[in-house]
Amino acid sequence: MVLMMTHKLNHTERETIVLKDINGNYLAYDETTFTSELRAFLKRYNDVLLKSEISHPIHHLSSFTYYVCNLGSLELGGNFYNDWQTISLKGRSGILFNGMTTVEIDYSAVHPYLIYAENGIPIPLTLDAFLSLLTPNSLKNESSNAAKLQRMFFLMINSKSEREAFKLFGGAVSEARPVLEAVKSQHSQIADEFCQDKGTQLVRRDAELVRNVLEIFTQATKPILSIQNSFIVETSENKFLASTIFNALKQINGSKLTFQANI
Repeated sequence: MVLMMTHKLNHTERETIVLKDINGNYLAYDETTFTSELRAFLKRYNDVLLKSEISHPIHHLSSFTYYVCNLGSLELGGNFYNDWQTISLKGRSGILFNGMTTVEIDYSAVHPYLIYAENGIPIPLTLDAFLSLLTPNSLKNESSNAAKLQRMFFLMINSKSEREAFKLFGGAVSEARPVLEAVKSQHSQIADEFCQDKGTQLVRRDAELVRNVLEIFTQATKPILSIQNSFIVETSENKFLASTIFNALKQINGSKLTFQANI
């Protein structure tokens, strides 16, 4: 059985898969085909990071990445963690890959389409419109309409009722209601998924998407860092990241996604 990781160990000795319960307690787990394959991938991925010069003018942090499942089961999905997540967005803007500037791309707007992919539903966007959802974090505006729609979508997937979604969204219901209705209208094809407490479904598919993206970059021996709902890549790799996210999304659940024809 595997129990937990020890931070004092070196890169080759540290545990790369951690299981915790919802209270943050470490849990033991048996090695399975899933953990063996994930562990082998993480070794390949960390080897690419180790061979890359990832630096910062102020912060000197490890890029070592490990996978944490916080819901008490490896089957429910998890998150990829590294020390760069501990500094602010502004601080991360100074990260260099092999001396080259980087960009942090937020992909949270893609989350609705993880549900589309799981259900084999064509994405109701042109490919160009889909790719435009991938926003550099430096341009992100938390008070924008798009940000409000993204937040409400997340709450509706994680809530058991509209009332709960309104409460978590905050503010007056009269202000939240139009946002909720806009999300329902925009994603009417997956309306059955809303307010059904299906957050773990999204966590699982998000973990799969991130792993697919990291795998493609690893195969290309290109460094990439996973930071919650974003990726950090060398600025010149921005377009490669966009196409990688598109291809990774198509692999979710073996989905054969199609896009609305360009008009």
